[in-house]
Amino acid sequence: MSHKIKTSIIVAVGLLCSWIIFISILLLSNGSTTTISMSVSVPMKNPVLTLPEGFFSTPEVFEGNEVLYHLNLENTRENIRGYFQIISTGTDLEEYLETAEKYKAADIDRFKSFHGDRHSSIIWEYTTPESYVRSFFIKKEQHIYTLVLSTDINTGSAEKLEYYFKEITDNLVI
Repeated sequence: MSHKIKTSIIVAVGLLCSWIIFISILLLSNGSTTTISMSVSVPMKNPVLTLPEGFFSTPEVFEGNEVLYHLNLENTRENIRGYFQIISTGTDLEEYLETAEKYKAADIDRFKSFHGDRHSSIIWEYTTPESYVRSFFIKKEQHIYTLVLSTDINTGSAEKLEYYFKEITDNLVI
């Protein structure tokens, strides 16, 4: 028997076993789905981002060396989306945020910036015509850690956004 045929048989058996396991899990769970909270260790100085139940994350790679790590976040049930990002910068946090504030969209309303409860963080809270937005910034060494969450103004809930934002930032370990 040739090497290609043996490899094809091994792959086919592996796929068959995977499907059997998948179907067994579905049958054992009676068709119900369960979402659990998860912790995501990102590869920079071991920060840990703990996501509440219902959140999904997808890493994204950016070219260049400013964005060291980017993780897209989404909770489809609550219509919340956002990202966690680690940025390399030689500036202090206030200077970085002054520059970022200059480039914000012109249609921002009710913008507030204040110091957070922990980590010497700064929090931005604002609305756009389409969204409620909460942002968390903290600098440690030469890195700025950013969490941004938003929800649609028509179909989302500002209260739920605030709840999940607080849940994530309270459990963030940097």
